[in-house]
Amino acid sequence: METVDALLDVARLYGLVGAITAVVFVTVGVGRLDQGARGLRPLFRLVLIPGAVVLWPLTSWRMLKSFRRKG
Repeated sequence: METVDALLDVARLYGLVGAITAVVFVTVGVGRLDQGARGLRPLFRLVLIPGAVVLWPLTSWRMLKSFRRKG
């Protein structure tokens, strides 16, 4: 059971970091990564959240790269 608990803790941590990353991505990052996304409607931004949660390592890497490049 300890292994299962450890795996669940890792999954929870992954989801928590993903949720935080998704909020930052949807509010700030999407406009910096794609110029065409600046005028997106709020409902469309909500559609992006699940993908950003799951793919948070890639999302955060791309956002950090864009923040360093544009200042």
